[in-house]
Amino acid sequence: MCQNMRMSSKTYKTEIVREDSMCYIPVPFDPRPVFGKVRAPVTVTVNGYTYRSTIAPMGGAAGIPLRKSNREAAGLDA
Repeated sequence: MCQNMRMSSKTYKTEIVREDSMCYIPVPFDPRPVFGKVRAPVTVTVNGYTYRSTIAPMGGAAGIPLRKSNREAAGLDA
């Protein structure tokens, strides 16, 4: 049996956070009501570059990791 499930989405603009060698995109809302869980799989678009990731708890807040390879592909400075 197949079911169609409506995918939840949330679009927002934010600034990338860099802490030492780690970069992430802060999630300025509680992902649990939107996606059903905190560690939700997401599709991210930065400067027209799209990649898949997972929201992660970042010291009490939620964030999306932004790896060096994704920053470079999106044309972002280190």
